[in-house]
Amino acid sequence: MKRLKRAVVLVLVFAIALGAFASLIQVIRHHSDLLPLIDENGNYSEEAFAANLASYKRGGLTLFENMGSEYVIIYPQGAQETLTGAVEDLATALTTVSGAAFEVYDDSRAPADKEICVGATNRVFSKAEEITDSAAYYLASEGARIFIYANSVYGASNGVYGFLEDYLGVMYMDQTYTYYPRLDKAVLSPLDDLQVPAFEVRDVYTRQTDNAKYRRQLRLTSNEVFSADGCHKSFYYISPEEYFDEHPEYFALLGGQRRVEDYMFQKSQLCWSNPEVIDLLAEGAERRIQSYEESGETRTIYWDFSQMDSMNRCQCSECKALEAQYGSPIAPILLAVNEIARRYPDYHFSTLAYHYGSVPPVGLIPEDNVLIKYCFMSEFGANDLSAPIGQAGSEISQKHYDEITGWGELTDNIYVWDYVTNYFNYLLPFPCFQSLQGNYQLLQECGVRGVFSLGAYTERGSSDCMKAYLISKLLWNPDADFDFLMNKYLTIYYGAAAPYVRQIYALQRQYLSGILWVYDFPLTHKQDYLSQSAVEQYTDLLDDAFAAIQNDEAITKRLRYEQLSLTYAEYKLGYGDTAQNLALLLTLCDEFGIRRFNEIGTDLVNDYR
Repeated sequence: MKRLKRAVVLVLVFAIALGAFASLIQVIRHHSDLLPLIDENGNYSEEAFAANLASYKRGGLTLFENMGSEYVIIYPQGAQETLTGAVEDLATALTTVSGAAFEVYDDSRAPADKEICVGATNRVFSKAEEITDSAAYYLASEGARIFIYANSVYGASNGVYGFLEDYLGVMYMDQTYTYYPRLDKAVLSPLDDLQVPAFEVRDVYTRQTDNAKYRRQLRLTSNEVFSADGCHKSFYYISPEEYFDEHPEYFALLGGQRRVEDYMFQKSQLCWSNPEVIDLLAEGAERRIQSYEESGETRTIYWDFSQMDSMNRCQCSECKALEAQYGSPIAPILLAVNEIARRYPDYHFSTLAYHYGSVPPVGLIPEDNVLIKYCFMSEFGANDLSAPIGQAGSEISQKHYDEITGWGELTDNIYVWDYVTNYFNYLLPFPCFQSLQGNYQLLQECGVRGVFSLGAYTERGSSDCMKAYLISKLLWNPDADFDFLMNKYLTIYYGAAAPYVRQIYALQRQYLSGILWVYDFPLTHKQDYLSQSAVEQYTDLLDDAFAAIQNDEAITKRLRYEQLSLTYAEYKLGYGDTAQNLALLLTLCDEFGIRRFNEIGTDLVNDYR
């Protein structure tokens, strides 16, 4: 069922616009009479892009030429600040790439022939009814008029940044750096490009994406779509302090007795099979829903009922019987959440498929208003990122493949919590790029609605800028040309140093063997991609990269961040001069404001001073 849905979507989108990434860039790359944008060494050519964009196109639209343009930008009168901000960015970008001045008006202005109409203006757009998704947008030309049409502010904002990136080559590379190509002329082919993201929710949570404007530029999720109500909240509804003394039966039976304190160094849980527990959870949900509605908020909230962050689970006879009946430890939890969902059919609820609860049950289907938040973190361990899910050859990779495809057969209402960094060693080189595209393609095939991609979020991590950028593109369209995107990013971000940085990443992928785990220690890979000879190769290439850029200040800083990652590996593994590596490591941490080396802050930079 899910694969059929994916096939229908792909056929539809391909027919409309040569795929969700089918933009002018893609058209250029596949026309034999135009210049290739990537050379045989993987380097992107701005000159080739500019020449192709300026070339004659039958029936084309001349957006600008010789630092002049006949186009004006139109937006809806009374538009929200988010949309007017995107319109300002559009005008700024067009002026920056062309040197032409682009005037901006609201749609109370009398219509002109050559307008770029952003959002749901009062200009008639014949295909407006084809937009049904709040994140979607339509790039189309009707006569000489260009429409960046959407039925929501969120979609219109996506449309502005998608148009600039896919058609004019602009790139939002990190929080502080936007790349604008320099173009003398832009002739657009007639436009008919409906863009619908693969995932309704696209969330990349890192220190690099904690800026609201940057998230909009990457077309990540905004507050106008549904919101999940956190997780691990069961004790929020049934507080141990309030209930345990009189009702210990509400809590998990662990080691032969009911407990609320930590057991075997992990948190306790509720006894989910207890009917009174279910009643109390339902009453708590009703109170929260009523309070939320009285606040005037309009977002769809998925009220969460899920296990505490622990591998412990209730061992009472009732819970164990349900686990056996449905073939999964999640059964008592899902049965309870389903019951609450049936009592409140007009509202939405969620639960985690996480740790011991990651296995899909047999014969137990989530209610239509229940969202399954599947996490690539089972009792067997976190996912293997050495290759796409199910292709890595490891037992954990196959287990997660079986689990996510199993959930995909049970429900279309899935939200995935993904993990894409080393949480024990944020700065350690982490060559996971070869796994990303296949992972998100699989999630789309499984009918996943949303993805929460968790990187280095309490501090910066290795390759975090490029990783956040690439993941945002794949969450919009998992079938995007990943090699093209990565090569373009490397070329522009590192300039003349790009070939050397590209080779470092290629060698790390080549030398990696075995599992790439989000809780790896440096010693785990001392015999493969972090061997002393391998790290020496990386540092030699980085020296060549510094030599190639001829004192470019911005690129020097980016290379020094690459140096930080390699120096961290050298110091942790005891390679070279320990004192010298430590001094450089501390200097670079100060330069980039790094305060901790791991997720939870038990490995602090100041401890090394």
